[in-house]
Amino acid sequence: MKRISAALAVAALIGFAGERAAAQSRGLGALAGTVNGEGGEGIGGVLVKLPLPDGSAIEAKTDDSGKWNVNGVGKGEFHMVIYKDGFATKTVKLIVEKETMRPEPIKIVLKKGA
Repeated sequence: MKRISAALAVAALIGFAGERAAAQSRGLGALAGTVNGEGGEGIGGVLVKLPLPDGSAIEAKTDDSGKWNVNGVGKGEFHMVIYKDGFATKTVKLIVEKETMRPEPIKIVLKKGA
């Protein structure tokens, strides 16, 4: 019985260590911005997705005024995808030089489309 308990404890520790490492690889930075239509109105419910090199992603949805923010961004080059039904999908290249940087808000304009 003790062997089974010890094995479970080790497996749990490995699982927690893996989760912690994944969280650390994301970084401490934050990004924020707005998504507006061509007329300047904020668009709510837009998916803002930041794919990460490990295959995971950081995601947020805009609020009713088009504002969004994401946390856990590390240094690197990213291709943020902005998507909502009824609008053309937009991809924005971002370069984050410091994972703790909080740059000016990123302003995105979506056009009506597919």
